Amino acid sequence: MRLSPPVAPVAIQTATRLRRQLAAGSQVDASHFWREANSLALPLVTAINGADDEREVTFLWRAASPLRGVYVRLNRVTDKDNVAKGMMTQLPTTDIWHLTLRLPASYCGSYTMVEIPPETPDETVLQLGSRFASLVGKADPLNSTPGINVRGNAQESVLALDHAPAQEEWSGCRAYAGQLFTSEHRLAGQRRRVRLYLPDVPVVQPLGLLVLTDGEIWFDHLGVSAAIDAAIRSGRIAPVAVLGIDNINAVNASQSSAVAASWCSTLPNACCQPFAPTTRNGSGRTVHKRCWQGKASAA
Repeated sequence: MRLSPPVAPVAIQTATRLRRQLAAGSQVDASHFWREANSLALPLVTAINGADDEREVTFLWRAASPLRGVYVRLNRVTDKDNVAKGMMTQLPTTDIWHLTLRLPASYCGSYTMVEIPPETPDETVLQLGSRFASLVGKADPLNSTPGINVRGNAQESVLALDHAPAQEEWSGCRAYAGQLFTSEHRLAGQRRRVRLYLPDVPVVQPLGLLVLTDGEIWFDHLGVSAAIDAAIRSGRIAPVAVLGIDNINAVNASQSSAVAASWCSTLPNACCQPFAPTTRNGSGRTVHKRCWQGKASAA
């Protein structure tokens, strides 16, 4: 579900009043404030005068106990070295925390909310935006948009603003029609699982090639094979094969871009090496006699 600025007069008035209270940082009746907030679609999206291509997005959190802080880990916005940008502010004398970010109206990404206990060391806080963070985030309970499972059993919330492109390919069935092959290759000095997905198109059909790092996330948790099938069927993309490179562990994930670059440089030979099938119908197959169209694209 894509979030838009409120249009109903009552909702507009409520959103304006809440935003004004947050900006002033004045004392409020927490229970009344929270009831009004829950009458709106959250996170709260508001338009910006003179900037039709941007939105202000307000995140809210209610803490069950005293905290050092709360951090919104928003993909490609507050992660990595931008932790300070994602730190929420506590509304005085309440258990309510808030953060407003200015984002492109076309933004679509995942996020989690991370509670920071009292006495948490500064070093731990500084690492919140990295893959090595020791504090685990939670999905936003105020966001009614279905979340996604990225790692393990943890859920992440999805923020899709009103100008974000439609992505129905990711909301359907996870079953795929093509063939998925697995193999192990030595890359950057270590053996890694590599997966190759071939869509169900004629063998003579030229294929583009998409190379994905974090292969275990894309294949095991997000269902990239079925999404590629749906995008090809709808004509949104030309037929493309997908090559996924797994990480060995969380520390190794930071090297994934270099690994992908190394793999892409050897693609002409690598794509002719045997892959073991993981398909339901599968007998062994050597991947060859396939025309790779253009250059490989790494993501």
